[in-house]
Amino acid sequence: MKNKISFYSNTPDDTYCFQACFKMLIEYYWSEKIYSWKKMDEIISKVEDSWTWPMAGLVYMQEQGAKVKVIETFNYKNS
Repeated sequence: MKNKISFYSNTPDDTYCFQACFKMLIEYYWSEKIYSWKKMDEIISKVEDSWTWPMAGLVYMQEQGAKVKVIETFNYKNS
């Protein structure tokens, strides 16, 4: 684990805010994992010209051994 979180900004088209945050977390907790934006797209199952799917990223984090807890107001059962 690093002592400092590296900063990655969103892309100019504002489509990589989740990837930027996710990239910061991955490199902080697993400093040997430095991924390209393309690799980040693969990890989170991003489809070109579409929204990011955060759940794929959270599953990835869990597979890496992180304890993942999602707290949000969206109700999956009612959607």
